[in-house]
Amino acid sequence: MPKKSKFDRKKLEKIFYIITIISVLVFAMGLLMSTFTSYNITELDVIDFMVIIPFCTWAWLIIFGLVLFHKDWKICLICGILFLPHLLLLIVDYQYSYSIMDVLKQYLLIFTFGIPRLF
Repeated sequence: MPKKSKFDRKKLEKIFYIITIISVLVFAMGLLMSTFTSYNITELDVIDFMVIIPFCTWAWLIIFGLVLFHKDWKICLICGILFLPHLLLLIVDYQYSYSIMDVLKQYLLIFTFGIPRLF
């Protein structure tokens, strides 16, 4: 009798794809809204939220995708594409920061969705 796994891989793949599509759409809407706004303070907060939250979600999607589905080439390709904005941020942060600790602090905020900044 085949051994049942603790999680269904197909369901996790569907969840991965759905979260990826939603986060990319929210990110695109945030970018589009930033081009068509009159830069009101409340609108900027919403736009920041719509750009930062998907970016933070991509960091976790990259980790979970590579850990759980490292043999699936489609998910590895998606993780590679989602890593490109993070790579750009790493390069820019490293060039404009005083030390590597500043970059690590920035990524701590990314992995925690910016919650420590609220306190």
